[in-house]
This record gives sequence, structure tokens and C-alpha cells, in this order.
Amino acid sequence: NIQSEFDENESGRDIVVKPAQVGFSSMLIAKMLYRTMKKPNTTSVIVAYEDFITQRLLNKAQAFYDSVPDTRNSAGKLIFKPELHRRGTNEKYFAEINSVLYIGSARSYTFARGEAINHFLADEFAFWPDPERIISPAMDRVVRPSQGGSFWVISTPNGADNAFHDMYVNAKEGRIVGESTFRAHFYPYTQHEEYQLMRGHPDALEKDRGELTELDSDELALINSGVTTDQVRWRRMKKYEKQLLRRRGDISLLFEQEYPLDDESCFLAAGDMAYDHDLLRYKISQCHPPIATEYGISIWEAPKAGETYWMSVDPGQGKKTFSAVTVLRFWLDEETGEERGKLCARYAELVNENETAEMIVSHIGRMYNRPTAVVEANGHGRALLAELFHRGYPIYKRRDVVSGRQTRQPGWLTSSSTKPAMIKEVIKMLPNLEIHDSRILGELYNIRVDPDTRRYISVGQDDLHDSLAIGVVTRQIQSFEYGMVEYGW
Repeated sequence: NIQSEFDENESGRDIVVKPAQVGFSSMLIAKMLYRTMKKPNTTSVIVAYEDFITQRLLNKAQAFYDSVPDTRNSAGKLIFKPELHRRGTNEKYFAEINSVLYIGSARSYTFARGEAINHFLADEFAFWPDPERIISPAMDRVVRPSQGGSFWVISTPNGADNAFHDMYVNAKEGRIVGESTFRAHFYPYTQHEEYQLMRGHPDALEKDRGELTELDSDELALINSGVTTDQVRWRRMKKYEKQLLRRRGDISLLFEQEYPLDDESCFLAAGDMAYDHDLLRYKISQCHPPIATEYGISIWEAPKAGETYWMSVDPGQGKKTFSAVTVLRFWLDEETGEERGKLCARYAELVNENETAEMIVSHIGRMYNRPTAVVEANGHGRALLAELFHRGYPIYKRRDVVSGRQTRQPGWLTSSSTKPAMIKEVIKMLPNLEIHDSRILGELYNIRVDPDTRRYISVGQDDLHDSLAIGVVTRQIQSFEYGMVEYGW
């Protein structure tokens, strides 16, 4: 099923998140070999993440070639199947049509730096040791889809702190990567017809060979979402297998990496999550696209006249890191007396401090009743604060998180002492914080507790997380004084 769906939706620039062992690499090798044999002067390149896998892929290509019938014409020449003149350790060369299929390891760093490439496959890209050194020059040399070229990047997930995760997120949101837009494809394990065990199947756990009983909350949620009991039975068996290997940590997270159900929770890495996994999974199930997008601002709640909003900013470094802005609204529930909040809008782009200031002053601030800007004052954040000051925009002044003492210092300072306070405040507020943005929730997965030091660490992108956390930890301080005391408005 997965192979057929990709075959119908291939674009020529594709990045694929897939479950383990669904024959995806085999399908693409067959496609690539066919196209190499069919058209003269074709160069195809397959890059795997290590030498052992390289040899396996080479053997698959050879098996596919050998399976083509040796049908010959009256002159004794092979029909369709060109003569294989070189079957070395890393290539299949067809001299009569001058076409070649190369296969090699990502550890060699020698691919994609010479001739033009017609077809390129990056296999298990999330596991490459230094992916940018190969993928970047490859993007410059692979023929465009309009000219018959193919560029495939495929992998099972391997955490969020790698180029595969970043490329997939960019493709999903339609961002330009290497002068081209990749099409994102995600395939859950439930789409693969072999990942299920019928009642009475000998591979099922002995207790599960009859009717499934004692369904936990995760399994009930899966069944309510359309997953069959046969698929749940298979899932139990696979998770039990992995449980036998467990030494430390939650093995269910490893299962969700290799057999994903959604393209958010699958991007996990080893370690203990700072935020409740089940709560994040539920919140992701409630996500939906923004109701509107203006000037690159994703909007989930339209601004209301007279409403008080809170805007927090994690400044970026131009083309290196994202500038992240979140707009939040907080209120007290009249029935329960509990504090509640909602993510109203967010903005995240690779822009410098001047462009960020322009976005805040002319667009986000104007839309949301000119809320105070809580800007992270670390490093380049000081440049953004200076720019906002010169534009006369209201800026948050720091308050000590321990003593509560008000200071005259502009912006929020993230440090080893304030970062835990930020995260703990989000943990406390998260059950009552309405968020429908899967991108922010995906970044919450990246915040971990180091098992040795018990300190909070990030294993992937965290710009939007930090912007959200800054807004949450400062939310109680929403008063603002106008005057000529310090900033000049």
C-alpha cells in the first residue's frame, strides 16, 4: 500500500518519513535501475549511511537486473536489458548506452561533486554522520524534475536533532530548500498491510491470541481513531519484543520512532522527556491548520479589540537560526478559578533583528493591540531590543524569577538558573494551555532531562519552545508604564 501510494504521488523532489521494513528502499532501487537502463547517458547515485547497508543495496540492484529476462533479437543483442559491462563493488555500468548506477556510503564524502546526476537516493538519511557535506552539493547537481530528474530523501526517524527532521519540517510547510521545494510524504505503520496479527495468530503474545482485553488508554485512542484490533495485537507484540531489550528510559518512544503513527511524536530521541508524553500526544491530536496566515504569521485566534495579549520573542541570527514570536492570551476561568491560556498566533522565519522588529511593529503588534514585547536579551537579542526601542515599541522589563523584584533591565535573560523556571512553568500551565500548532508541540518533544545530570537539554529545534516558555514564565507581569523614564516614548 505504501509503495503504491508513493508511486502515484512522486514529485521528483521527495522527502519521506516511513516505518521500518516496508520495502521502500527496494522499490526506489528498482525505479532507479529501470530509469538508468531505459535512457542513455543517465547517471544515478544511491547513498546509504554505512558500508554494510551499501553492499546490501548493491545486491538488491544486481538481483533486480538479473531478474530481467535475457530476451535477444535475431542479431543476438539483448532487448531492453543493456549488457552490464562493469559490476564492481560500487557501480553498475552499461557501456552501450553510457549509463551508470553508483552506490556508496555516506561516510566516504565523495559523492555528488562531479558530473550532473539524473537520479539521487539518500537512504536512511537521518542516520548519516555528516549529511550536509553530501546533500548540499547533490542539490546543485541533480537534474530538475521537469527534465526527468529524481531526488529522493527517505528515512525512518532518528530524533529531531538532525538534517532529516529539519528538511522534512521545511518541506511540510512548503519552505525552499536548496533552491527547490521538496514534497513531504508521511506513512504510518498502520498503512502497511503486513503489520497486523489476526486472532489466533501464532506470532501474537499468548494472552492476545483470543479477544483483546484490558485495553489501555493509548490502545483505546488508537481504536477510536480507526486502528484495528489486529493492528493493536501486532503493536503489543512488537512493543513486548523491544521491552525485553530495555535498560533505561521509555521503550515505547523507540517503538514510535520505527513504527510511527504521526509525523510529530515519531521524531523522538533517547532520554527522558521534560513534558508529559501522553498530554503532548493528546494535544497534537487536537491540532489543526491556522484559520488564517498574514505576512507569514500563522493565526489560530483572530485579534479582538480591547483584548490584552502577551507577545514573547526568541530572536534568531538571520539565516542561521529562526526568529520566533508567539502571541498568547491568558485569563481566569470564571467557573473553576483556574488560569488558562491560548496560543493565538506565531511567527518563525530566518530573518535578522531589523526584519524581526519590522514584523513586530508593523504587523504582529498592530494586529494584536500593541502588546508588550518580551524579548530574550541574550546575545543578538540585545540588537532587537535596541531596534524596538528606537521604533518606540513597548518593551518588557526584567523581574527576578525568585524574588519577584522589578528591575530596570530590558528583556528576558535565559540562563542556567532561569531556564528550569521557564520549563517548569510551562509544565504547570500546559494542561490549561490551548495550543493547536503542531510545530510548537513538536519542539516540546525536543526538551529532555539529561539522565546523568538531571538538567534540561534540547535535542533539536527549540526556538518556538523558548518563545512560548518566555511568554508563559512572564505572563503574570502584564502592566506597563508610559513615560520618559528610560526608553523615550
